[in-house]
Amino acid sequence: MAGLVVVAAPSQAALPTSGDRIAHWSAVADSEGGSSVVQRADIPAPSGQRFTEVLPVTNVDNVVALTDRQEVHFYGSSNLQVPAGLDGSTVRDVDVSGPVLGVVTASGDVTTWNRFGGDQPAPQPPADLCPATQLSVGGTVDFAVVRCEDGSVEAFGRSGVRWSVPAGLPEVTEVRGGFLSGAAGPIVRVLTKDQKVLQWAPSSSTAPVTASENPVTQGKQVASLTTATALTTSGAFLDLGINDQLAPTRPVRRGGATPALLAKPLAHVAVADTGAGQYLTRDGEFDGWSPDTGVMIELRKLPTRLSGANLVSVGTASGHSAVIVADTAAPAGPKVTAPSQVSGATNGAARPGDTLTGKAATFDPASDDVTTQWLVDGKPVAGTQDQPTFAVTSAQVGSTIAFRTSAAFPDAGDPLVSDSSTISVVKAEGPSVVKGSAIEGFGAPDVSVKGTFASFSEEPEDREAYWLVDEEKVAGQGTPDAKELLLTEDMVGKKVRFVTVGYFADDVEVESVSDPLTVRVKLAEVSPATVEGTPEVGSTLKVAKPAVFNDDSADVTISHKWYRDFVTVVGEGETYTLTKDDVGSTIYYSAEAIRPGEAFPAYSFDFTGIGPVTAAKPSVVKGSAIEGFGAPDVSLKGTFASFSEEPEDREAYWLVDEEKVAGQGTPDAKELLLTEDMVGKKVRFVTVGYFADDVEVESVSDPLTVRVKLAEVSPPTVEGTPEVGSTLKVAKPAVFNDDSPDVTISHKWYRDFVTVVGEGDTYTLTKDDVGSTIYYSAEAIRPGEAFPAYSFDFTGVGPVTKAALTITGLPVIEGDAVVGKTLIASPAPSSDDDATVAFQWFADGQPIDGATEKTLVLTDALVGKPVTVRQTVSRDGATEPGANLAQATSEPRSVRAKPVDLTVTKPATVEGKRIVGQTVTGSPATFSDPEASVTSYWMVDGKRTTATGTTLTLTAEHVGASIRYVSVAERAEDDATAESVSEGQVGPVLAQVAVKTATKLSGTAQVGKTLTATPATFTGGELTVDGSWWADGQKLDQGGLKLPLTADLEGAVITFRATASRSVDGIDEQKTSDASSRKVAAADTSTPPTTPPTTPPGGGTDPKPPAAGQPSTDIVQGSTTVERGDVLTLQLSPKRSGDKVVVMLFSTPTNLGTHTVAADGTVRVRIPQGVDLGRHRIAVYDAASGALLAWQAITVVDGTGGSGTGAVGAGGAASLPDTGSSVDAQLIGLGAALLLVGVGAIGYRSRRRPRHRVG
Repeated sequence: MAGLVVVAAPSQAALPTSGDRIAHWSAVADSEGGSSVVQRADIPAPSGQRFTEVLPVTNVDNVVALTDRQEVHFYGSSNLQVPAGLDGSTVRDVDVSGPVLGVVTASGDVTTWNRFGGDQPAPQPPADLCPATQLSVGGTVDFAVVRCEDGSVEAFGRSGVRWSVPAGLPEVTEVRGGFLSGAAGPIVRVLTKDQKVLQWAPSSSTAPVTASENPVTQGKQVASLTTATALTTSGAFLDLGINDQLAPTRPVRRGGATPALLAKPLAHVAVADTGAGQYLTRDGEFDGWSPDTGVMIELRKLPTRLSGANLVSVGTASGHSAVIVADTAAPAGPKVTAPSQVSGATNGAARPGDTLTGKAATFDPASDDVTTQWLVDGKPVAGTQDQPTFAVTSAQVGSTIAFRTSAAFPDAGDPLVSDSSTISVVKAEGPSVVKGSAIEGFGAPDVSVKGTFASFSEEPEDREAYWLVDEEKVAGQGTPDAKELLLTEDMVGKKVRFVTVGYFADDVEVESVSDPLTVRVKLAEVSPATVEGTPEVGSTLKVAKPAVFNDDSADVTISHKWYRDFVTVVGEGETYTLTKDDVGSTIYYSAEAIRPGEAFPAYSFDFTGIGPVTAAKPSVVKGSAIEGFGAPDVSLKGTFASFSEEPEDREAYWLVDEEKVAGQGTPDAKELLLTEDMVGKKVRFVTVGYFADDVEVESVSDPLTVRVKLAEVSPPTVEGTPEVGSTLKVAKPAVFNDDSPDVTISHKWYRDFVTVVGEGDTYTLTKDDVGSTIYYSAEAIRPGEAFPAYSFDFTGVGPVTKAALTITGLPVIEGDAVVGKTLIASPAPSSDDDATVAFQWFADGQPIDGATEKTLVLTDALVGKPVTVRQTVSRDGATEPGANLAQATSEPRSVRAKPVDLTVTKPATVEGKRIVGQTVTGSPATFSDPEASVTSYWMVDGKRTTATGTTLTLTAEHVGASIRYVSVAERAEDDATAESVSEGQVGPVLAQVAVKTATKLSGTAQVGKTLTATPATFTGGELTVDGSWWADGQKLDQGGLKLPLTADLEGAVITFRATASRSVDGIDEQKTSDASSRKVAAADTSTPPTTPPTTPPGGGTDPKPPAAGQPSTDIVQGSTTVERGDVLTLQLSPKRSGDKVVVMLFSTPTNLGTHTVAADGTVRVRIPQGVDLGRHRIAVYDAASGALLAWQAITVVDGTGGSGTGAVGAGGAASLPDTGSSVDAQLIGLGAALLLVGVGAIGYRSRRRPRHRVG
C-alpha cells in the first residue's frame, strides 16, 4: 500500500497484528466556509476475520481494508465503482491514491480504475504485464508501478503505455511511486533485497533511465518505505523528500507532531499525497502531522474516544484518517498467513492448453504436514495431490479451477484449509496448442535429435512437421509420428527448432515451435593430463597437470579414473595410493568429460603411466619405546620396534647421552638399571632390523631424562591440642629434593601408626581417637614413578583425651501450663551423645519432690508459680559440675488454673474517610485471655473478606458499600472462640468525582442565534452541580441552558461550564466540564435566498422520499443541527454547475424550491419557519428527470432563545421528536432545579442579561 510503512519490533513487545474494527474520522466543510472533524461510525471486521490493513479514501467516508485472510473489502456511502467480483475476494495487494484504486488479484493480475467511473482516466495495465505481487498507484491518473513475482519492476500509465525502468536493477522487495506534491514528474523508489533504497524519475518515452541510491538512506538498513518516507530496521523515521533532484527538501519538522514521540522507534507510518501523515510507535502511541493548519492538524490527532485503545495500524488520506483497533486478542491456534494462489490465467480465465501453477498457502505456526490438491468445480481431481501445476483441457470448459492447501497441526482437530480464488475455464477462440513441440537429445555433431509433435485442442485435418536451423528449414528424417535430425559440424553454434503445423477447417493453421536447442561443439581433448608419483607400494600418485577439453562451460562434468595395465579400474578421484596388488603393473590415468544429456563422454589419457610398481622397502611399523620412570635404582624396560616385514636379524642396545650401553635382558626385552651417575642424562633405546640385500632399518625411542631420586630434605611439624574436637594442622610442611611442578604431595593422618584416619593438611580429633596418638605423613611422587617418598612427623599428637562436657542452649518445656495438663521436658543437645541425661522439676525455684522424670503433671498447688526444669548430663560417674558433668535450666512457665471464659474486653473500632483512594484504619479488639490467638479482618457490607491488617485502601470495588472491622479470638486448648465487630462503619463509600458525559453546545455561533447547552453529568454521588456561561474567559451574568447571542458578544468564544462540587468527611472536591463555540460571527445581513417556484421535477408531482436502504451522502456543509430560518449550503459535484435541481424536506414532504447549481457545485436553501422540530431528510433531485441525486439527515431545533430560564421541554432539544435521551439522576435533579428560578445553590438562576459583554 503506497501510504503505509510497517516495521517489526524484534526487541520489544510487538503490537497486535490484527484488529476487530476500523475507527475513522474526516474533515467536513460547514455552512460558514470552515470545516470540522467528524467521527465516522466504526466498521466491524467480517465474521470470523480480523482487519490487518486500512486505506482511507480521499475526502469521502469510504475505506478499503484487508483482512487476515488476505480478503479485500470496500466500505462507505460513496460509490467507488468497484469492479464486479473484487469486493470480498482474495488478493495479493491493494492500493488507493487520490481517485485511483488498484488491486493485484490472487493470480497476479492487476486491475486499476477511477472511483468516479465512466470515462474518467486511470493507469491501464498492458496486456503483457508481468504476474505481480505488489502495486503502487500514483497521486494522479497517469502512473502506476508493480513488483513482479521474480523481483523485477514494471511501470505503466494510461492506455497501457509502458514507462521506462532502469536496466540491471537488483531484486526488489517493495515498490513505491507516483506523482506527489512538489515533484515535476513521477518518482519511483524501490527497496532492494539488501535493504537499500534506489530511486529514479521514469519517462513515458523509450529514453533509458538510471537508478541511484537515495542519499538520506545511504548507510542505513531500511525496512519499509512510502514514496516520501521510510523506516529503518530499528524503527527510525527517515524523511526522503521530493523535488526535481529527488533530494530532501524539508527537515523533519512535521507540523503538529510531538518530537519526543517521532524520535521513538516507530512501528507504522502512513503518509497522504498532501504530505500529511500519522504514525504508531512500537509502544502503541499515536501521533500525526500536517503541513496545513487548523482542522487539518486536528485531523491527524487521535480522537479522545480512542484514548487507551489497543491500536494495530494506521491509515491516512487527504481529509481522512483511520486506525485499526484490537478490542480482543487474535484467536489462538494456527492461522493462514498467506492464502493459496494460482498463476497462469489471463484476466482470471484459463483456456484449454494453458498450464496453471499453484502456490501453497503459508501458516503460523509452520506445519510439518502440508498437502496440496487441485479442485475442479470444488471437487478434488484424482492424481493432482501435491502437484504444483495443472494442465487445462477442453473437458474443463465452463468449470472453475482452484488450488487448495491443507495443513495438519498436533492436537488441532481438522486440518486448516486455504483455497485460492477460482479460475474460470473458457472455450479457446479456435484451435490451440495443448502441448507444444519439443526436442529430445543432446545438441552436438554426430548426434541424432528427435522431434516430438505438438498436440492441439482439437484434431487437425492435416499436420506437417519440419526442422529449423537458424530459421532455415531442414527436412529431417523419420516417420509421421517422429522426426529425427542428425546434427553436423556446420551446425555448431546454431539454434535448432522443431516445428509442428496443424491444418484445420476454414484454412486455419496453428503452429507450435519448440524451444531452441543450441548445437554445441563436439567434446574433445585439447591437451592430455600428466601424472606424477613413485612406482612403489605405499606411494600416492596425483594429477600434476589436468586434462584440457575444448568446452570449459560450467555444465561440463569431469571425472577421474585410474587403470591397472589399461584393464581394471582401481581408483577414482585426483589421487591414487599404490597397493601390493599393483606390484609389477603400470598405472594409467584418464579424465572423462561429459555434459548434461550427452550420451558418451570424451576421454583424455596419460599414456605414459607410472610403473612397473615395485614392493615397498622395509619400514618401521611401531617404533622403539621405553617403559619405566627415570630415576636411580630404577630398571627401565626397552620395547623392540616392529617392521613392515620380518627382519633376518635384529639388534637392540641402550644409549646414555649417545654412549652405547649393553643393558641386560632377553632377545625380546632389554632392561637398564639407572645409577646415580646417570642423573641429568638422556637415555634412548635402539632397535636395528637387518634385511636382505644388506638393508638395515633403525628405530630410536624418544629420550628419557634421568631425574634425581626423590627423598626427604626436612620433615614436617604438626601442631594442635590432643583433645576430642580439636583440629590438628601442618605447621611446617615437609621438604623434598625435587620441587618440580609435576611432583604431587599427598597428606595422611595415622592413628598409632596403624590406621589411616584422615587425608589433607588438617584433621579433627574424634571420640574414636581417645587414648591414641595421631601421626602425620607427607608422601611425594612423580608421574610414572612406582613408589612415593615419605616424610613423617614422628613426634605425634597424643594421647588424645575427651573434651569437657557441655550443653548447647536450654531445655524447653512443651505443653499447656494449665492445671490437669502434662508438661514435657525437651532436652538441649550436649557435646557427648553417650552421656547420661537426668531431669529435676522446680516450682518457684524450689525442687519438686519426686519430679525427676521427663514429664510433670500440673496440680492446683502449682497455680501461679513459675515452673522450670533442669537438665543434667554426666559421664564416668561424675556427681559434681566439671569436665564430666554439665547442667542447664529452662525458661519458666506460669501455671494457670483451668481456662477462663473467652470474652471481649475492648471492642474493635474503625475510622476513616469514605472516598475511593482514602485509607481507613481498624483497631483490634482485646479479649479476656491474653494468650488467645487474635486475627482481625475487614468486612464489606457485612461479609468478612480475606484482607487482614489494620489499614485498608478504598477502591472502586468498594463504592456503595459499608466497611467494618472484626477481630476473632481463638484458644486451642479448649477450642474456644470470641468475635468483636466494630460498631461504627465507614460508608457508604463514594467514588471520586469525575466527568461521566462531557458538556455539549449546539446551535450556530452567530449574532441573532441562540446557543443551547447540554450540561455534563458526573460520577461520585452526593454532588452539587452548578452551570455558568462565559465569554472569552469572563463569566456572564446569565443563567439557563440557552444563551441568545447579541451584538455585544460578536467575536467572543462562548463557553458553558458545568461544575460538580462535594464536601464529605472534610474533603472538598470539584470537577468541571466546558464546551466552547467558535467565535461568534456577525449577524447574517445578506439577502437570503428567495423561495423559487415549487415546480416538481419533470413537471409532475413532488418526488417520493429516498427509498429504505439507499445510502446517504454528506451534502450539508457544517452542522446538521439547524434552526428554523437557517440557510443551508448543500454541496453537489461542480460538474452539475448550471443544472436545475429540486430540494425536498421529508418526512412531511416540503418542497424547498427549484434551484440552479452554482459554479462551485453548491445550492443554498432556507429552512421554513413552520417546519416541525425534530429529525428530517433533505433530498436533492434532478429537475429534468426527477432522479434522486443525494440526501442527508438533519435535525431542526428551536432557536428562539426563550426567557433564559432554561426549562427543559420549553421547545429545547429535550422535547424533540425522534430523539432518545439518557439522563441520570443528577441531570434530572439539575433540570428540576432549573425550574426553580432564583435558587442560588444550583447556579442556573434567571438573571437579567447585561447590555455589554463582560471583559
